[in-house]
Amino acid sequence: MKQRFYAVNYSKSLICVIFIVFVLQTSTYAQSGKKPKGRGQWTEKQAWDWEKKHDVIKGFNAPNAPYPGVGRHVIFRKAADLGFNSVRTWLPGRPETHIKILHQILDEAAAKGLTVSPVLEIKYWLKQPDLIRAKADAEAYVRAIIQEFKNDSRIILWDIWNEPELAVKEKNRNDYTWLKDAFIWAREEAPIQPITLSSIWLYEPDFHDAKAQAWHDELALMNDVHNFHL
Repeated sequence: MKQRFYAVNYSKSLICVIFIVFVLQTSTYAQSGKKPKGRGQWTEKQAWDWEKKHDVIKGFNAPNAPYPGVGRHVIFRKAADLGFNSVRTWLPGRPETHIKILHQILDEAAAKGLTVSPVLEIKYWLKQPDLIRAKADAEAYVRAIIQEFKNDSRIILWDIWNEPELAVKEKNRNDYTWLKDAFIWAREEAPIQPITLSSIWLYEPDFHDAKAQAWHDELALMNDVHNFHL
C-alpha cells in the first residue's frame, strides 16, 4: 500500500477551523473485485489524478448558520480574501431542505472562487424512534442529494459523516452498520467526486475494544481519499 501525506493549509482567522491531511491509498476493498451498481471505490490512480488536479486545498469549516449580522456570502468573501479556496460545511435546517440550501451555498461559494465539501447529516435519523423506517429515509436522503450534485465540479468531495464515535462498541453499533451502508448508497449514485469519512480523529489508545478498532479500520479502507482531523 502506497501512501502520501500532504498538508492542507488552514488559518485560525476564522472560527471552527480544522487542520486536515489527505491520505491517498489503495485498499483491499478496492481490490476485492466487487463492482457495485454505480461505481466502485477509487483506484490509486484516480486518487492521484484528483490530487494533481486540485493541488493544495486551503479550506475552513463553515458554521451551520452565518454569524449574527454577517451573511454567508460575507464570510465566503472574507475567506477568499485570506487565501482560502475551499469550504467544508454542514447543511442547516431539516434534511428535506438540504438540496435547495446546497444549491445556494454552491452558488455563493463559487462566486468567491471556493469549492465545497458538504457534510451529510445522516446522524439525524439515528435519533428517530423507528430505526427501520429511519434508515430507509436516510438512504433516500443520501441518494437524492448525491444524485442531484454528482456531476457538479464545485463540490470537492463528499464527507458522509463527521467524526463518528466508534471507540465505544456497544454505544455505536448502529453508527458502524449505517456508515458501511452509507458508503454503498453514495457510491451507487456514481458521483464524480471522492467519498470520504471523517473517522480518523481518535488516537489509538481511545479504542479500548478490539471490535471497535476493527470497525474503524474497515471503514477507513472504504474511503476514496482520507481526511484527517488533528
